[in-house]
Amino acid sequence: MLSVLKLLKFKHLARMKSSVANQSGRNKTRVKQQFVQKRSNVCQFLDTTLDNTKDSSSSTVLHEEFQGLYHKLQVNSSQILGFNEKELSKRVNMFCRCGIHIKDSFAISLSIPSCLNVNNDNFKSIIKILKQYKLPIERLLFSYPSLGAIDSNVLNTNLSLLSKINFRHGIGDLLIENPLLLSYPLTKSTLQTLKKINFNIGESSTTIENLKVSLTDTMIQNNVGDKLSGRLKPLTAVFNNAVTFLNNYDVDILQIFKTTPELFFTEADVLEKCHSVVLSEPFCITAEEVEWLLNNYPDVFLTFSSEDSQRLIKYISSVTVTTDRLYKLLLKQPEIFRDVETFFNRVELFKKYGVVKNNIGRLLAQKGGAACFTACQDFTDESLDNILQLYFSEKDITPLQLVVSSPIALSLKSKEVITSRLPYYRSLGKMKNLAVNRKKSKSQLSVQTIIRINRTDFIEKLCSSTVDNYEDFCSKNSLKPL
Repeated sequence: MLSVLKLLKFKHLARMKSSVANQSGRNKTRVKQQFVQKRSNVCQFLDTTLDNTKDSSSSTVLHEEFQGLYHKLQVNSSQILGFNEKELSKRVNMFCRCGIHIKDSFAISLSIPSCLNVNNDNFKSIIKILKQYKLPIERLLFSYPSLGAIDSNVLNTNLSLLSKINFRHGIGDLLIENPLLLSYPLTKSTLQTLKKINFNIGESSTTIENLKVSLTDTMIQNNVGDKLSGRLKPLTAVFNNAVTFLNNYDVDILQIFKTTPELFFTEADVLEKCHSVVLSEPFCITAEEVEWLLNNYPDVFLTFSSEDSQRLIKYISSVTVTTDRLYKLLLKQPEIFRDVETFFNRVELFKKYGVVKNNIGRLLAQKGGAACFTACQDFTDESLDNILQLYFSEKDITPLQLVVSSPIALSLKSKEVITSRLPYYRSLGKMKNLAVNRKKSKSQLSVQTIIRINRTDFIEKLCSSTVDNYEDFCSKNSLKPL
């Protein structure tokens, strides 16, 4: 394998310049524009490396994936997402030393977020174990980058157990579709359960495939995997009823199978109850919309059998501005129905800061507003509490001002901007310019404007100040000027 120093020779760059010099008129301009698009050091490193690799044109395991990544880098180098030439070369070299083709090494390296440490002993141990069992390393690492962080001892034990079962399509295919088997601690009793359920019955046995998926998910996590073989008959009956129910709609049963296996172990009367809820008031969705919900959010469909879900529906109905709000939420922001506990926790959090029920209704009517009531990366309990504390640390903002600016005003992504700009705006006595209702006060501003306006306009137009004054304020208060 070529060393990184040798790969970094700028032979490709020299040839590009030569090509530009030999072109004329329109062609010269066109080639030069292409070169500008490839100016990133990482792109140059990739091009140079492949140019110096004799077999770079040969077909590889991740050929299509590599081509897609390569194209994205040429079109928009920001796809690199934090990579630099040095760190990427370390990754590529490590995978190459493990016997992975250089193109596949690039594909895997770029698929793993740049902030994760790949060059560590655990990651190397994982690859060594996967090679020992002759598994599709490239596919597994590309699809599940988190493999590098799992416990190598657990992986070794699991593969040792699984290798004793003669799977019809091989252990590699099983792991690609059920990666949990790689990291969830399996036991000898689990192995006995897997053996009792004969996976070699036949390719068309969807029931057996479903049981296989479920053994790696709900069944094992609920510690009932050992009892599964004794319940095979009743489980099969329940499963067949679920399939019959889904066959009434044009849905991808196998895909639902993979994402929500518990649906296939749900009693028929429970499925019918969920079905009745979404078809009747206040939702009243059509058959086509039921199909969409089942295909895209089967887990949300299942939530409508619980009493907590009915409590959530009743609450939203009591605060909504329009009668079709629940209908729109279900089809545009169904995630809000996933976690009832989080929803009501957020309601209490907003009430703590004076957000009344009518305002919560306004918030839910905003595009993306339902995300404020779900557990996600942009809206956590802690981040919401911190942002609301910042807004209400002084008595110059009302809850309604935040609601009409939502969800950007409450998002974790905006916290840095809010932390930097709001204190400065306050220090200048400008808060009276913030509007509660923009329709009534067209000349006034919303919180959203302070967040979204560019830096120069914020300082000069909104604050009537200077960059120096703003940066001096931020420096004295240990803030990053945004």
